[in-house]
Amino acid sequence: MEFLFDGASAEFYSVALLLSNHYDATWAIELLSHESQELADLYAPRVAELMEPLGIWAEAWRPGEYRAQVDAFVDQLEARCFGPALARRGIIAALALGDSARAQRLDQVASDERALC
Repeated sequence: MEFLFDGASAEFYSVALLLSNHYDATWAIELLSHESQELADLYAPRVAELMEPLGIWAEAWRPGEYRAQVDAFVDQLEARCFGPALARRGIIAALALGDSARAQRLDQVASDERALC
């Protein structure tokens, strides 16, 4: 296959980022294994490939700046998506340990109105 695109003449690069959770279907595989181990073995790889999409973002950048922009874009996504999500998980743990001050700080991070996910 011949590659017809000359990257040196590109005016913009378009980059898309898909963020997703892998679907945990352990229970489904266990259920199938009660019916037939053969069925469970057959469907386990297919089930493991399933994902729950959380969002997709696309941007366009000039050739000389896209590498730095992709890094900055991912950093911002991590801060505005993973940070609040991890904070939500931490609230319960902090409350279980009796650390209400930490739970309140985590709640502020989790309820950030700029959060993407």
